[in-house]
Amino acid sequence: MESTQGVQDVEPIQNWGEDTAGIAGEQGVAMSAVILVKDLDQVVESNEAKQAGYSGTKEATYTLEHPEVMAWTHQFEQRATEKKIFDLFTSLHAEPSREKATIVGVLWHRFSGFMPWFLCQAAAMVSSNEKRHYVIQTAFEELGMRDASEIHPNMFWNAAQIAGVTSEARERIRSTKEPAEALTLLRTALSDSQSDAEVLGLLLGLEIPAVENIETILASLCYSEEVAKKLNEHKFFKLHRQIEIEHVRLTVSNFLRFCTTEKDKHLFIKGFDHGLEFWLQFWTTATSVISHEMVRNKKSG
Repeated sequence: MESTQGVQDVEPIQNWGEDTAGIAGEQGVAMSAVILVKDLDQVVESNEAKQAGYSGTKEATYTLEHPEVMAWTHQFEQRATEKKIFDLFTSLHAEPSREKATIVGVLWHRFSGFMPWFLCQAAAMVSSNEKRHYVIQTAFEELGMRDASEIHPNMFWNAAQIAGVTSEARERIRSTKEPAEALTLLRTALSDSQSDAEVLGLLLGLEIPAVENIETILASLCYSEEVAKKLNEHKFFKLHRQIEIEHVRLTVSNFLRFCTTEKDKHLFIKGFDHGLEFWLQFWTTATSVISHEMVRNKKSG
């Protein structure tokens, strides 16, 4: 998959505000790296993660403390922050509610169920087995490693049910138009990708807000102290709090390993921005559907 289509649509890398060649030595990035290394240690040392087979992808070069990994992770995080993905959601639905738990539970379960197909499709689209090796790692985890009882969408649905989300609500909300549109956007972004770099960039765009996604989902489901106590100990959240940092490192390493030309870097960033646009639409949709659900329940109550 090689193409120059769309390169001119991406902001030049040098316009991001800093020279990435020297960024890793700066105090802010160094501090960020310390936090990330600490989090990765939690992945490696966690008995829960080890017992489930989560040891991270074998990596000799682009480890979490590698200067370029630190630098580019910082750059991509900054670009994601500028999108203000969560701002509308947190401003309009800051308080816990059953409606919020229901909608977020249903929407995330749908997304979670979609992702194994999406990741396998992305792996099939790239042009070498080495690239497929790195892309398929996350799909393997999402599908439970070597244990079908650990398939992540199923694990999450169990957590959502603890929060009171029902199959009836799932079917009712899934039949509405808005939730499907965000996934259609994501599917189209993948199918329209004209290069390996775009595909790999799209995957990082999906991973970069992973930690905030998990914390926002957990907070949304926890409408009571009793539910919060149960879900904080639930395997789905304990695992994802431990493994998301490694997912970001892995997808940043794909950028460093495979995107060595300016053309590929720009195409990667184009794909990355598509991933961010998906998250903006996902959380905007969640905001809207929660509001509709509140009105619906008020009328029926």
